[in-house]
Amino acid sequence: MDNVWIYKKASRVKEILESDEIALSSLTKNMDNDYGEYSESLLHLGMMEFFIPDSKGHPPIAEMKKNIFILCTTNEYNNSKHWDEYADHSTGAAINISFDFSKLENMFSINANAYAACNYGRVYYDNGYDFDFFKETAERVQSEIGKKLIFSGSKQMALMYKRKKYAWEKESRIAIDLNENATPFIDDFCSSKDFLLNKNKKFFKLNKAKGILFIKNQNPLFSWKIKSVSAGPEISEKDFEILKKLCAERDINFIP
Repeated sequence: MDNVWIYKKASRVKEILESDEIALSSLTKNMDNDYGEYSESLLHLGMMEFFIPDSKGHPPIAEMKKNIFILCTTNEYNNSKHWDEYADHSTGAAINISFDFSKLENMFSINANAYAACNYGRVYYDNGYDFDFFKETAERVQSEIGKKLIFSGSKQMALMYKRKKYAWEKESRIAIDLNENATPFIDDFCSSKDFLLNKNKKFFKLNKAKGILFIKNQNPLFSWKIKSVSAGPEISEKDFEILKKLCAERDINFIP
């Protein structure tokens, strides 16, 4: 994710510039897109156990999604659909940003399971059949041997999956899983939730009511650099001047 764009309304871009902080949203914040696509991917991978209701009638998938947070970016600049859907009908701005995951990569080298709590990369767009063999294999093993076949990393893989109809987004994303059953990382005694929200409070702040995880720059997992901010075609004069001033104060290129 060396050179990606984030489209936001002007007030949110202002907050990002002032706070040097990004916000990852819970999967429940976008029911039609990210929420539904995660369910779809788990089904294609044959992970039916997440959809079986417990004694109270609640399937595990519902609670899991509340604790998974993502930041969506795109590899494409100046796409009219992005401006319309994500930048408040072109009245917002687009942030050109580069992420450095060297600290996280170092954790991967120490513990290969670190990606279970924090993952990043380009989203894969399925044509509807690419992953069916996972489900078919699991069903056959269950039927013929009576054993549950578990594919390592499948939950994390599911977070990087969408159906073909969303391919226009050309998305790359950061995904953080705060579920207690996420594979522990850093060491065997430190869960992702404990590491993020207790041991590094100054970098990570969770607003559970709003379903948002705020992350400061230069945190223990990754850092970023904002290269430029592009004003939307329909941005107001007031927002234009505010963002222009903020960029000048931070030596960030502002593109009218």
